Amino acid sequence: MLSLNSYGCVGRGATAAPPLSTNQHLHGHVVLPRLSLHGGSGSALSPTPPPPRGVTSLTKLEMMRASTHPLYRTTAGFDYGRHLDFKDVALSCPKHAKQATFTKEFIAGTFTDTSLSSADKSKQRHECWQKKVVERTKHMQVKYEELQQVLEAKKSVRRRAREQRRREMDEQHRAAAAIQARMRGVQVRQKLRDERHRRRTAAALRIQQVCRSRAEMHRAQQLLADMKHQVLGVFAIRIQGAARSYLLRADAKRELERRRQRRAKEAEDMRRRVFEMQDDAARDIQRALRSHIARKLERQQSTTSSSSDKDDFKDYYYATRGARSRRTLASLRRAKREKSIARIPLASLKA
Repeated sequence: MLSLNSYGCVGRGATAAPPLSTNQHLHGHVVLPRLSLHGGSGSALSPTPPPPRGVTSLTKLEMMRASTHPLYRTTAGFDYGRHLDFKDVALSCPKHAKQATFTKEFIAGTFTDTSLSSADKSKQRHECWQKKVVERTKHMQVKYEELQQVLEAKKSVRRRAREQRRREMDEQHRAAAAIQARMRGVQVRQKLRDERHRRRTAAALRIQQVCRSRAEMHRAQQLLADMKHQVLGVFAIRIQGAARSYLLRADAKRELERRRQRRAKEAEDMRRRVFEMQDDAARDIQRALRSHIARKLERQQSTTSSSSDKDDFKDYYYATRGARSRRTLASLRRAKREKSIARIPLASLKA
């Protein structure tokens, strides 16, 4: 059963009533009242009826309420005042819109039957229902056509998008094929480079092994040669030491012989000088003696006494002889001293 607003039975300008607890933000609603008589037959309705029951919201649609009037309060307390838009809901009665019952006083009262089950209301409701069905059918047809247009537009959009995606996919496939071909070429070249590098590495490793073995052999030969050279060096040092000792001994012998000869020559020279000095001294003595004898002979000729002359000659001879002897001995000692100073020491000969 539809609400009263769907059939146009309730005006929009009715007096406003206090809103329900669950729909306080809605306005223009109509609530069917709970009818009750006070004070016997023919009495007026109660000005302060009990508050209506709270009803939950129907759907997600925005609902408007009409003004509340005491005549529309039923005993069951169901709310018939919600406004439904048939453009958005099905042509079926809501679950809560049930047939309300009236009290005995309301049925037996002296007033016109304006309930929902009256003939006028049923006829008016049927006419409104037919109009709503026609309008709903037209609206559904228009909406269906609009929906079909929207669907066609969406289909065309999807078709164009699908074609665009297909072209993009084809282009991506071609690009992927080109990239894969390029990458396969890169991988093949890299594989060839790796294989070439592996062969070169193996060859370099073999060459390095040969070079290392040759270097080890050369190092061993060099070490053996160094050891031989060291041993030969020790032997050469010993031989050189022995040869030097022999040469030094030979040189020492030659030096000793040369010094002995020099000393003998110096001694011979000294003897010759001594002999020469002695000869010179003897000649001097003889010259002095001859001169003395000559002077004495001259004095003897001039004097008569010869005995005193003999004594004087003897004294002069001995005195002269003693002085010259002393001078000769002093010169010999001086020459010997010079010879001893010029002699080479024995330590230098041992060195």
